[in-house]
Amino acid sequence: LLADGKELASEDLVKAAAEAGISERTVQNAKRNMGGILGARRVGGQWYNFIKKKQPPEPAS
Repeated sequence: LLADGKELASEDLVKAAAEAGISERTVQNAKRNMGGILGARRVGGQWYNFIKKKQPPEPAS
């Protein structure tokens, strides 16, 4: 759902998971486990989730 730089409202992510038979708690656990990969931002009163872009490695000094 979040591939190719897409963002999805957390509420919609939970709804899509429920339609696929995945509980909200499982979604929350997955979000927590993906902390380094999954980003979230607030727009108005709604939270949106997205996959963070990979940062290029820093050059060795």
